[in-house]
Amino acid sequence: MKAAKDYIVFSLDVPSLKEAKQYIALLSEYVGMFKVGLELFISSGPEIIKIIKTSGKAKIFLDLKLHDIPATVSRAMTSIADLGVDFATVHCGENKEMLEAAVAGSAGKVSVVGVTVLTSVSGEDIDAAGFRSEFSSDISLLVMKRAQMAMKAGCVGVVCSGLEVKMIKKNFGKDFVALTPGIRPSWQR
Repeated sequence: MKAAKDYIVFSLDVPSLKEAKQYIALLSEYVGMFKVGLELFISSGPEIIKIIKTSGKAKIFLDLKLHDIPATVSRAMTSIADLGVDFATVHCGENKEMLEAAVAGSAGKVSVVGVTVLTSVSGEDIDAAGFRSEFSSDISLLVMKRAQMAMKAGCVGVVCSGLEVKMIKKNFGKDFVALTPGIRPSWQR
């Protein structure tokens, strides 16, 4: 049985390795996973992964949101898998082939999760991007469509908002992962 801390993902959404090290030292015994995003990974590279791995038992979620042609995504995921992270993200973009390429590139070494719709995207944004009006009027329909595509492609789950977890679990089962690392206190929005 998992401990309560195993469900906590701490987002290392900081710009420097120095700041990240402080949070890792403070929290490694109390969280189940650290999320490393694009900003921190670009500034610190694989060094941040090594630091987390040597600081305790917390898992590592590398949130780079890959999105490119399938061959490039596959090769990038192979490199990510070699880092020894537990989860890595790929956008649920235009086609299932990109998601399948990410899963193939992972070679089972890293759990691939799809990013359905970023929480910063509004219905107006969806409309302006040319999506059908049913998706812009109810973004959860697009989330569900992309989650289904991710599941069919072999992803272990999706990144979604806390408001979508119940819907994801109901439609795809309790074993389909629903990661919600972007929860922030109301004073930090």
